[in-house]
Parts: sequence; C-alpha cells; structure tokens
Amino acid sequence: MSIVGVITMIFVWPSPPNPPSISAFNRLSMVGEAPLKTQLKWLFTSRDFIFLLLTYALIYSVYSSMGAIVGLLINKFNYLAWTASAGGACFIIFGIIGILVHGFIADKYKKYWFQLILINLCSLASMVFCLFFFGKGVFLACLACTLIGLNMIPITSHGPTCVGLVADDL
Repeated sequence: MSIVGVITMIFVWPSPPNPPSISAFNRLSMVGEAPLKTQLKWLFTSRDFIFLLLTYALIYSVYSSMGAIVGLLINKFNYLAWTASAGGACFIIFGIIGILVHGFIADKYKKYWFQLILINLCSLASMVFCLFFFGKGVFLACLACTLIGLNMIPITSHGPTCVGLVADDL
C-alpha cells in the first residue's frame, strides 16, 4: 500500500485543472481563496448541506447497524446457523443487484433528487418489512435480508454521488 501511495502522490495532480462543474466554478469564484475556517463556516451554515448530510448519515447508519445485528436477530428467533449464512448471502448478492439497478436508474434519468428519495423510501419499506416479518420463518427472514441488501447497500455507492449532485443543483 505504501508504494501505491507514493506513486499516487508523485503522479496524481492535487486538483483538476478546471472545476468539475458549473456550480463548483461558481463556488470557487464566490469563496475564492478564503481560509479553511471561512470555507467550513460557509459549508456548515448551508441549510441544504446539513439536510443532505443528515439524510445520508441516517440511512448509512441504519444500513451499517443492520449488517452488524443480523446475526443477533437470527439467534433471537432461534434460526439455525445456515440461516445467517443464507441471509448474509442474500444481503450481499441482492445488494450488488441493487447497486446495478439504482445505477441504471440514475444514469438513464439523471434525476438525482428523485434517486435519493427513492433509495430512502425503499430503505424505509425494507425496514418495515423486516420489523414485521423477520421472525415469521426462514423464507421471510431471508426475504427481509434480500430487501435490506437490495435497497440499503446502494446508499453506500450511489448515496454520495446523489448527495453531491443534488447539492450542485440546489
């Protein structure tokens, strides 16, 4: 890793030659070469940034928590050990499928605010399903893990992209 880091520091530019978007250009011209303290104050007093930061943080924390407690839930409902493995496999496999599906939707329609709301609503529906049906049998437990993976794993890949692009649009 250290060799890759040294090569990266030597050959990769610290910033692009041009701003990546019009809003980034406007932000640069608005903030200019202000000190970091001023830029951070501007960032953390932006209502839009705070809203998007909280939205992303809440969804990501729920997703991370579910990954950590699924084993405890399996034990709580007296399922066998293979159920935890099957639920974990469903979580990961359908999470990858969810990333592809949400990525396709974001690329095709370029509606990033809608995409962020869609991921949040699907995540909420998955949690409600898990709340009511996780303890009703192995099939429903695996289906709950499938829905959580399908709808919550995309927040780790598409969440920052959508949040960034929505912030550019605001």
